[in-house]
Amino acid sequence: MSDKYLQPWMSTAYSTMGIKETPGRKNTVKIMEWAKMLELTKDYSADSIPWCGLYVAYVVAMVGCEPVNNPLWALNWKKFGKGLDQPAFGCVVVFVRKGGGHVGFYVGEDAYNYM
Repeated sequence: MSDKYLQPWMSTAYSTMGIKETPGRKNTVKIMEWAKMLELTKDYSADSIPWCGLYVAYVVAMVGCEPVNNPLWALNWKKFGKGLDQPAFGCVVVFVRKGGGHVGFYVGEDAYNYM
């Protein structure tokens, strides 16, 4: 894909692939560093807390974009950027699900799922 279509934050997003929360009482240092950098440690104190909103906030902040207010709440990301009729590579996607929401970056889809 041509770089002119690449959202500026996607290189940061790709560089974080494979990071996951640590099972049990310990925390993944990298995830906790994101919370500290974004000054969210009051609300984000352990990687057992859903971190999709934290992740998106970190990625967009790394290229100078302002995260949404209360970025830990996935559904707040509906307020980020401009709405699109169709998803485009690198756009922020927000899903409603039982118990709340989920947020991430669109990289493709198949007949059943967004990726």
